[in-house]
Amino acid sequence: MKSKRLIPNLTLIVALLVQLVGIPLFPAAAQAQSTPLSVVDNFEAPLAYGVAPDNIQVGFFAAQDGNSGPTTLARSTTPPAPVPGAADGNNVLQMDFATAVWAVVIHGFENADATQWVSQDWSAYEGLSFWLYGQGAGASLFIDVIDNRNDPAQPRDDAERYSITFADDTAGWKLVQIPFANFARKDIGNGAPNDGFTLTSVHGWAFGTTTPGAATYYIDDVSVYGTAPVRPLTVGFGAATVNVKEGRTANVVVKLSKPAETEVSVNYNTADGTAVANRNYVPAAGTLTFAPGVTQQTFQVETLGNGKWQGGKSVLLQLSNPVNINLGTPAIAGLNIQEVDPYDPNLLDDFEMAPYMFSLHRDGKRDDDGGRDKDSDDAVSAAGADGRSPKAALTSLEIPAGSPLALPNQGAFERVLSVDRSGKGQSEIEFGRRFALGQNWSGTQGLNFWYYGNNTGRKVKVTLLDNQAPDPGPAGWKLVWRDEFNARAGKAPDQSVWGYEIGDGTVP
Repeated sequence: MKSKRLIPNLTLIVALLVQLVGIPLFPAAAQAQSTPLSVVDNFEAPLAYGVAPDNIQVGFFAAQDGNSGPTTLARSTTPPAPVPGAADGNNVLQMDFATAVWAVVIHGFENADATQWVSQDWSAYEGLSFWLYGQGAGASLFIDVIDNRNDPAQPRDDAERYSITFADDTAGWKLVQIPFANFARKDIGNGAPNDGFTLTSVHGWAFGTTTPGAATYYIDDVSVYGTAPVRPLTVGFGAATVNVKEGRTANVVVKLSKPAETEVSVNYNTADGTAVANRNYVPAAGTLTFAPGVTQQTFQVETLGNGKWQGGKSVLLQLSNPVNINLGTPAIAGLNIQEVDPYDPNLLDDFEMAPYMFSLHRDGKRDDDGGRDKDSDDAVSAAGADGRSPKAALTSLEIPAGSPLALPNQGAFERVLSVDRSGKGQSEIEFGRRFALGQNWSGTQGLNFWYYGNNTGRKVKVTLLDNQAPDPGPAGWKLVWRDEFNARAGKAPDQSVWGYEIGDGTVP
């Protein structure tokens, strides 16, 4: 059992990030005298280690980038100097780093036999405190608090990180006290929730460095201190990202930052991202009401399977109109619809998007532009530059199941390439696509596609362009189009060639 330690009235604390970002710190001695410390780790017991289900490490362990040497950790009773106020035989944690890019020592909180990853509630405290024996060489150090996981937890380390970086500016022992308000979220790409620094389900802490080289640090009495400031009552999504497999229903969690004393409510709705309502998902909207003491509600979003590979799709989730409560973080989230249908490497075109890559030639005319004619951009649109329908057009036509045009065994909706030949006197229409790079089809038997004709008896010709001549280089190239923008300032560009495009098209 570690003896009780008296904190000196005057203690110099490490200046965490003062030079870098101007974060103020509290005087260590004043905080220690006015508020009791609750020790999280004092290293008097052997360092536990184990592996929880889903191969998640718990207890004390180290990690580093692939170019760093091994990081080692052990209890020690012989640091270079005793911790101020410590009894004889006091144990500290010794950490030896051989860093190339980053290295870290982690304590993932474990149960008694180190078989489960468990959590602690730190929400009543103001900050994190520890004794640190530094080198005084200016190395960049960091402390992470490993906060809550997803609900339900994923089969991996999916805990949210909050971190603070500071410089090792003193050789010897320092008492470091960092308010939780000074930590910032760190995204390590593990799909962690993004629901704020709640501190109600802390899964561990970590100490590390990003300064290359060998260094040894000692740490003792990792503790929480103080009394937490009153946290505002807010509502937000339980996670910034929700994943669901195509064709299944997603359960979306909405949480309060703390229990409310009166009834509160918030509206929710979905909006198109890359997914399209009633094609990839069923729109959802409504109101969630939280009775006093209730901190979590859910709503559902149904996704629609289509039996074909299209890649993942996204839906925007939004909260609005909070009543008796403020919007918290995050108030906007994303629903990722994960593709479940296998990718077909032999599928060339499925026409689920507009046929931008296709060219159209009328009356058998072809320009020497590598497969596109002057009007090809107009041809794949609904109307020409003058607003009138072109003589022929290529479009992606959506066909519902049950339509006379429906394909055999199609899903609820299917898109096909439609060739609209509305003009008169056209003896021939030719359309197609040229690949930017040649494809090897030698291992296949042939080309097949569905074709809906009009039974006119006219011949349909299919042409394959094989074995393109080699590129002669710039000397053999021919200029087929250019726009010099030499008109006077303020003149609009040619709208038959140029159009407006703002944003990435994923949010209306």
